[in-house]
Amino acid sequence: MTEDLRRRAIRAVLWYTAARLGVFVVALGLLWLVRVRGVLLVVLALLLSGLASFALLRRQREDMGSALGELARVRRERAAARLAAEDQDMEAFAPDGGPEPDGAPAPDGTPARDEEDPDAERDGADAARRSRYQDWTASGQERP
Repeated sequence: MTEDLRRRAIRAVLWYTAARLGVFVVALGLLWLVRVRGVLLVVLALLLSGLASFALLRRQREDMGSALGELARVRRERAAARLAAEDQDMEAFAPDGGPEPDGAPAPDGTPARDEEDPDAERDGADAARRSRYQDWTASGQERP
């Protein structure tokens, strides 16, 4: 299903872009025929094609917007499902005060691994990650 949405979105974007380019080329040609030259030709063609595209390509623009919007909605839903699954995995790992991931001590102070383990405190990044995780679990909020 997502692949069909992706193809539909790509097709809509390409169609709208090609139509916009076509309108620009027509505006450029018409202005060339009335002997407008130089930078003024390009500027006027851009302005005229923009106005014409706004009026003439409304349906294509709406199709493109709806296809991209639907694709974004599906991707947001998938991301939310992945986050929910990750939250469930985290709860399964430490549901009621058990050892936290990455060797962080549990809220009741029991160490997750031997205190003598030289890898217990790796580096500042691991410590910061553990601290963020502990703050998150203590707050009871959804994972950011």
